[in-house]
Amino acid sequence: MGELFFDACAPDDPLSIHYMNTNRADFAAWRSVLPDPVLDDVGVHSCRVASRLGTSETLARQNFDALLMLHSFPQLAALIEQMAHIDLWRLRAIERAVIGVEEEALETVDREITRYLTPRYAGQHLPGATAIRNRVRKIVLELDPEAAERDEDESRRSLGFTPTSGGGAKMMGYLPADEAKTVHDSLKAIARKHVRQ
Repeated sequence: MGELFFDACAPDDPLSIHYMNTNRADFAAWRSVLPDPVLDDVGVHSCRVASRLGTSETLARQNFDALLMLHSFPQLAALIEQMAHIDLWRLRAIERAVIGVEEEALETVDREITRYLTPRYAGQHLPGATAIRNRVRKIVLELDPEAAERDEDESRRSLGFTPTSGGGAKMMGYLPADEAKTVHDSLKAIARKHVRQ
């Protein structure tokens, strides 16, 4: 029957080989700087890594979340390791789509996502990040319908900052609207107080 592969991973195409090698290198680089869950403050660690790699703290944290997510999906992790067909962009999309999956459903969800991301014929089109996120979320909700009712805001909650060259910092985050307003109002009050001094 011949080898099965996605079009982005054609075994005899130099560009495809470069794509797969880049994915392997990116995964290895980010794995080498994963935060220690016991010793590291994830926000501070993400900020330090982001400044070293010239990216945002938010993106660093999302990459860490995506790579750590694979610990709960060993079949998917093994497939990605073998095929190198999923880049970090697609991996982040998968991580966002599996938010809210209960532990009891993980094995089944893992199996179905792995089946979806396994090529069925040579040269099969590799879906983009949005298509993957939508399909994986559909799989999640079919196998764990209550995932839709769980609080995604809680799972996606984040707040971080990225230092700027001028000595300041940009803040970015995702919070429920009422909490975001409280943080915003508090920061404005602190800023006003310091301007008066």
